Amino acid sequence: RDITAIGAPSNTLLQAQKRQSLFLSGGWDISPQITLTLDGLVSNRDTSKSYQSSDASPLVLYHTVTPGFSAAAGLEVLIFDTWKVHLSAVDSGSRNSQNIAIPDYDYQVQAQTWNSTAELEATADGTLISTPAGEIKAALGFGRRREAYRTSAGSDYNRSVAYAFVELLAPIIVPSETRTGLHELQFSIAGRLENYSDFGDSWNPKLGVRYVPFNALTFRATWGK
Repeated sequence: RDITAIGAPSNTLLQAQKRQSLFLSGGWDISPQITLTLDGLVSNRDTSKSYQSSDASPLVLYHTVTPGFSAAAGLEVLIFDTWKVHLSAVDSGSRNSQNIAIPDYDYQVQAQTWNSTAELEATADGTLISTPAGEIKAALGFGRRREAYRTSAGSDYNRSVAYAFVELLAPIIVPSETRTGLHELQFSIAGRLENYSDFGDSWNPKLGVRYVPFNALTFRATWGK
């Protein structure tokens, strides 16, 4: 091909890559109403490539190693028969180490970056009230997330995000498979408020409609900002 014909023979077209990962997941039904879950992941990616702009140019070697991890714990509690409360905690991070070498000039440099994320969240969902058209369901929750990024050159960036959200789902009519052209009609309303430590607040409302004229066809319309 043209691109391989004009390139130096030592160039890497598809970089070599090695991946190793280990994933563990478990759960425990503490009682009929309480369930605990635990998940963990460790991984490592090792890549290497070479680049030479022309036969007369020096060869540049790249070697990158990226280890990472993720750990999560969750607790689900059933209350009032129709409501579930979820509590979760997540911690994850990775390090990217890149080594660049130019053997002809006996030159070598290494750059590293680190990033991490930790999050705590609590949510609840269930039936709010029952109406002649059906059950009005609700979901709400709040949480906090911390994000961090730093480099071996001295850059250090941190921010935190606090958020809360609520959503309601209400049937407008009683679902019926015998009513031609109007089997189901649902309305939803939701809102999410976020506060970022680095730039301020964000409010995002959302409205939605779900219309099912018959079983094989569903229309959805949403508005949000």
